[in-house]
Amino acid sequence: MPRTRKVPALPENIRTIDDVRRFFEYLYAVDSVSFHPDDRFFRDGKVQYVDRGGNPTYTPAEAKLRDRLMSESWGVLGRADVDIYCFAMWIAHRLGYQETPDPQFCPPFPASVLPPAGPKAWSPRRKR
Repeated sequence: MPRTRKVPALPENIRTIDDVRRFFEYLYAVDSVSFHPDDRFFRDGKVQYVDRGGNPTYTPAEAKLRDRLMSESWGVLGRADVDIYCFAMWIAHRLGYQETPDPQFCPPFPASVLPPAGPKAWSPRRKR
């Protein structure tokens, strides 16, 4: 019987660092977007993320939801004194989307903040 992958779910709200991790993993792995925490998903009456053909990646409602989740992510990580940019880079690295972040600028997070990726970590590039 073939093994199936459990695709991460988009969190409804961001209340913990783990929620932020799941949200960022979802953006990279499921939405397949390379995002920047400063960029809005919906601005000036239109979706800001588009595919190679210039078509919106999201509906306006989906983009506004991601804006709210990103805003909540800023709050959670800010209260925990965690750099959101480095956090996003380490998530991308764990999923295989970028090289190891420069430790001079983005040192690895302790396991209490970002647990090491283990065999249960979901990645679209990992064969199951």
